[in-house]
Amino acid sequence: MAARPEHNLLRLPEFRAQAHQHPTFVAHRDGRLSLGTSAALSDLADRRTLRALPLYTDFYRPRGTADQLSCVIQVDDRHGRILSFNRSRPGFSARERALVDLLAPHVAQAFAREEHPPV
Repeated sequence: MAARPEHNLLRLPEFRAQAHQHPTFVAHRDGRLSLGTSAALSDLADRRTLRALPLYTDFYRPRGTADQLSCVIQVDDRHGRILSFNRSRPGFSARERALVDLLAPHVAQAFAREEHPPV
């Protein structure tokens, strides 16, 4: 479930270098966000803090992303994967959050199968 290639920020080395600063990864590392639980950028950082992040000012804001609903779905020693949905306005409903939480384990399972295909 990657973005279209021309919209996939992970293709940019500058984005990858700053991805560890993503508020979702920070909240997960700090124990404030469990694996498989969604949170919006607006839940994890106030507007002023978010606007000060290079990740936001350099990448999200120029693309019109005002908020992002994310869910850490997989983490290992070196990498993490986030399921994320961008929005041009702030806020997400309880229903949207529930759908992401419901979808997350299935996406994680698909990644696991991709990494370790059955023989």
